[in-house]
Amino acid sequence: MNRVILRPANPHDITTEQAEELARAIRQKYPSYDVIVEPKEQEEGRYGLTWFEVLRISLIAGLGIALTTAVQELTKMCINWARERFKKKGQSRRPTYIAIYGPDNELLMSVVVKNATDEPEDRTEADRKRAEAAKPKGDNK
Repeated sequence: MNRVILRPANPHDITTEQAEELARAIRQKYPSYDVIVEPKEQEEGRYGLTWFEVLRISLIAGLGIALTTAVQELTKMCINWARERFKKKGQSRRPTYIAIYGPDNELLMSVVVKNATDEPEDRTEADRKRAEAAKPKGDNK
């Protein structure tokens, strides 16, 4: 089964309804995908402090198209979604960090969208290096 899971890191930053907007766009473009929004349970004081509004996306199983193509298409959709959020009145002006993970939980793409018009910042290589450096020594995974 083709599955895409959207996980907002903080429901106060990216609400379930906002994530559902992106999920609907993905479902419309890829009707065979099972697209799920998994909101984080709301718990007082249980969120990390970050300047970014964080959305993590997991791709599960084969997507029916090449993984690289799927990541490129989803990244474009996410960037457009984030830009639209900046255009809405009353919306936060904090950058949106989007990370896409593959079936083995490996980071495939990460970008930061800073506003409605500028090109997004590709953070993929830096984030991969940071994750590699954070692994305990001797961990071969």
